[in-house]
Amino acid sequence: MDSVFGLLDRKQTIKNAKQFLYEYQDWQLEAARFSFSLQSPMMDGMPKAQSDPRHTRQEDKMIKQATAKMECELRLKTIQLMSSIDDQNAFLADLLEYRFINHYTVKKCCERLAEKYDLNYLPERTYNDYQKQALWVFAIVCPRDTLRAKKVRR
Repeated sequence: MDSVFGLLDRKQTIKNAKQFLYEYQDWQLEAARFSFSLQSPMMDGMPKAQSDPRHTRQEDKMIKQATAKMECELRLKTIQLMSSIDDQNAFLADLLEYRFINHYTVKKCCERLAEKYDLNYLPERTYNDYQKQALWVFAIVCPRDTLRAKKVRR
C-alpha cells in the first residue's frame, strides 16, 4: 500500500482535505439559501415574456441547490465510509465529524472523543496527530481526486 500512496505528497494532501472539510459549512449554508429561495412556478394562465428555453432562473437555482447538497453529502458519506472500515477509522471519522461538521473546538473534540472511547484524557497534541491521520485517510477514501496531491518530481 505504501508504494501506491508513496507517490502522494502527504502534507499537501492533508492540507487539501482540511480545506475541503472546512468548506462543508459554506455548502450547507448555500443549500439552505437556495431551498429558501426556490418557489413553485406560477400557473395563472397569463402570458409571460419569452425566456431562453435552455435555462431559466428557477432551473439555475435548482442546479445550484443540488450541487450544494451533493457537496455536503460527499463529505458526510466519506466520513461515514471511514467509520465503517474498522474501530481505528471510526475514531478518526468521529474526530472529523466533531471538528469539521459540528464545528467543535479542539478542546471539546478531545473531551467528546475521550468520553466516547473511554479514554482518561486526550491531549491536544495527540489530537493534532490523530487529526492529520484522519485527514489523510479521508483524502484517500474520498472519491474526489483533487484532494490527493502528487509529489513533484525534480
